[in-house]
Amino acid sequence: MACECSNVSVQSEGERATLRIALGLNAAMFVIGTAAGLWAQSSGLMADALDMLADASAYALALLAVSHGAVFKRNAARWSGSLLLVLGVGIVLDVVRRGFIGSEPLGPAMMAFSLASLAVNVTVLRMLDKFRHGEVHLRATWIPRSGEQWNREPT
Repeated sequence: MACECSNVSVQSEGERATLRIALGLNAAMFVIGTAAGLWAQSSGLMADALDMLADASAYALALLAVSHGAVFKRNAARWSGSLLLVLGVGIVLDVVRRGFIGSEPLGPAMMAFSLASLAVNVTVLRMLDKFRHGEVHLRATWIPRSGEQWNREPT
């Protein structure tokens, strides 16, 4: 499966608008989730908030890729993956820290934020669904089904 990274671009204003909305929603949920995680003493909420940051970063990179060259476009996925690794290590360190100092997470706050997070994720995925067979930066939001290839031409 060859990557067509040199052809990555946002072709329509509809794609740009969708990516901007997805970026805004995920960035807002990162801020809200971080505050909720700190308040509720929940590493789980902090992990979800950091996942929202990683998603927002991926959407920002997709938007930036429009005006940059092939090298930037090829490296964008690596940067997103590296960010996820760093964020994952941070959460593991927070869990270890909480193991030593102890904490009592607030269950109702965790459930409320988790439902809000689920609503945002479902909304963004529904918005991106119409672009799931488009360019690679939009296809990357979906896990390929058996037999589906990343380098498939848009239908």
